[in-house]
Amino acid sequence: MSSFDFEKLSINESSNTITIDESLNQIDEKVNNFHEDGFITIENVIDVNLIEKLATMAMANFNEVMSIIETKNLSIGVGIKEGFREITQRHLNRFEMPYKTDDPAFDDVFNNNIILTIVKQILGDDAIVVNRSVVISLSGASDQGWHCDGPHLSTTEYLPCHCLNVFIPLVDTNHMTGPTEFRPSSQCLTRDFSKMYLAGYYQHTTTTTTTTTTTTTTTTTTTIIIIFIIIITISAFMGKRLRPTQAPCLNKGSALLFDYRVLHRGKRNISSESRPVLVFTFAKPFYKDVLNFNKRSLFD
Repeated sequence: MSSFDFEKLSINESSNTITIDESLNQIDEKVNNFHEDGFITIENVIDVNLIEKLATMAMANFNEVMSIIETKNLSIGVGIKEGFREITQRHLNRFEMPYKTDDPAFDDVFNNNIILTIVKQILGDDAIVVNRSVVISLSGASDQGWHCDGPHLSTTEYLPCHCLNVFIPLVDTNHMTGPTEFRPSSQCLTRDFSKMYLAGYYQHTTTTTTTTTTTTTTTTTTTIIIIFIIIITISAFMGKRLRPTQAPCLNKGSALLFDYRVLHRGKRNISSESRPVLVFTFAKPFYKDVLNFNKRSLFD
């Protein structure tokens, strides 16, 4: 877990020209939509000039960290076990990079009053940030598989959201660069498979510790993911119907918030450009995400 985990939230009233009072009704509507659909979008909430500045910084940081990997004669494969604390390749040509996102320049987005107000209404006033990163989809990245970012806290009852992501696209997203696609309301369906989600994690851990071949680990993980998707699909036909997919395309200055448990995937990038997205992950204060990054550092 990175050094900036568990920062306390604070509302910066000067960070956005829209005041809380002017948008209370809209905020309440957004919160209700979040609980219903598992995700929401907020248009034109961040200054575009700031976003363009952060896009330049993010890509410079990415080039720097990849240069470090090359200089140290290291390699980065696909998956958490093949990555580093500073950067992980989630999927071929799709990277998640906490590296240097604790730079104060990113705080103007982190402290956006509209976003924080919505986050606090969903998670509570004592919400914390458990991760900062940039997700970079390079040209040529294919569709991800459907997945959740974390499990439910209970397998016997549906509980309110305990963890959510805030995605801030640093470039305009469209069907060429690849938006994030969702199965609306699927956070209500994935509870039934939390035991299997955790079993998959433990099985992956066991396989990794009992064999030294990358092939075996990859095969096991892929099998678990395929089983997970098949069971959810079957469940949909057995009465728990999945709603049609939605893949909102967002312009610079907008934000996307989604429940950790909702089914989603990054769409393919068939453009000639990279698609960086700034990510803040917020959670209730008791929650720790220990699954999504390797503890190994580039600088160990």
